[in-house]
Amino acid sequence: MNNNKIKIYCIFFDTMPLVKEIIQFAELNKMQLLLQVGNCFTISSLTSMFTAKMPSDLLDKGIGSRTLRRYRNKEDRKIYVPWNEEYITSKLSKYGWNIHIHNFPPLAIHIYGDTYTDSFYGGYEKRYDKFKKNDEKKKKLNHLDPLMGRILFGNTTKSHEWYNKEYNFIRSIQDLNSNCNNFYFTEYEHWHSFPSYYKIERKKVIDKYKIKPKAIKRTINLMSQWNVNEPNSFFWFFSDHGNPADITSIPNTKGYMSWVLLKDNAENPIKVKTKIISIKDFLPTILKKNNYDYKSTKESMPIDEIDDKNRIFFVEDGRSRINKRESTSFVACTVVEWEGKNPVKILQVSYFKVKNRFEYGLNLLNNNGVSKKYIKLKKENVRYKEIFILLKKELRNRFKYVP
Repeated sequence: MNNNKIKIYCIFFDTMPLVKEIIQFAELNKMQLLLQVGNCFTISSLTSMFTAKMPSDLLDKGIGSRTLRRYRNKEDRKIYVPWNEEYITSKLSKYGWNIHIHNFPPLAIHIYGDTYTDSFYGGYEKRYDKFKKNDEKKKKLNHLDPLMGRILFGNTTKSHEWYNKEYNFIRSIQDLNSNCNNFYFTEYEHWHSFPSYYKIERKKVIDKYKIKPKAIKRTINLMSQWNVNEPNSFFWFFSDHGNPADITSIPNTKGYMSWVLLKDNAENPIKVKTKIISIKDFLPTILKKNNYDYKSTKESMPIDEIDDKNRIFFVEDGRSRINKRESTSFVACTVVEWEGKNPVKILQVSYFKVKNRFEYGLNLLNNNGVSKKYIKLKKENVRYKEIFILLKKELRNRFKYVP
């Protein structure tokens, strides 16, 4: 075990696309830019990230947007999920790590069974004191909250207070000398919030295309507050899924492809061989980094062990407009064409459980890994027929719901 105390900074940018400013930030700060195959909504993606498992591995029929409500305790109103011990945070806690969750109540629900975080003015519960109608109003997610949008994009005293508070928080934890290992999870949701803010404020004729650059600018500004060269630190900046407006009942790379910026300043820094990873690789990567026992599989492995260009990735999704409590779609995909180290074509076989239907498709990416186009194909396609057969077989073997 590494005797040097390490800080892991896991910084989450909800729904943030891989824009050129993110790429430039990575180059400027000498961070490794990786493409990431995840799921298609936040709870599902973070569950896989923190457990190295698919949602349907943890719960029969998978996880939908409202699945966790079934685990709410009637007495204290907290949520206790039965797979809590599977989380990377639980595993690190057993080794004596301090775990810190900042700005993201839904993750605090997963890990602590509670909604309290240290974000906003006194925390999550105080932030919702204004909503007195019922308990559900208090539990609204951040990006649907009008207060959130006004603070992130406004030019008010409260907006400035929030940003100054956030800057001070970043400096305080990076300046902290600790005799323990620390895992920090921090979330920002500028991209996810700007459409909601536009709808709320459009009576003032706010142009959503002006807010979009502001979301990028303020995100990069927050990124820049972090000293990514801090000694004995490990940075994992990431997004979790694509634009919800682009995610269909059968998802493609516009829904399940995201990104990671990695910088390892600790002893024996990770050397990554590939440009594309699975979101489930996070847990074994962290465990291996700290010389703890870990399980490596074809689906989930430390990122410095990935060297298979023919790796098959799996995706699981549950569209809330279809079913709020179960997974509805399953995907097996693989890269079929590269330009240097960059994947530019990803083939996929998908199954839509609701209509008992398979779909075969090809995703085209640009040189940076950003999705350009999804093309539906026939399973008899001459060029990809054998790969389609393999992917369909793997999909059936992986998920019991796929006939």
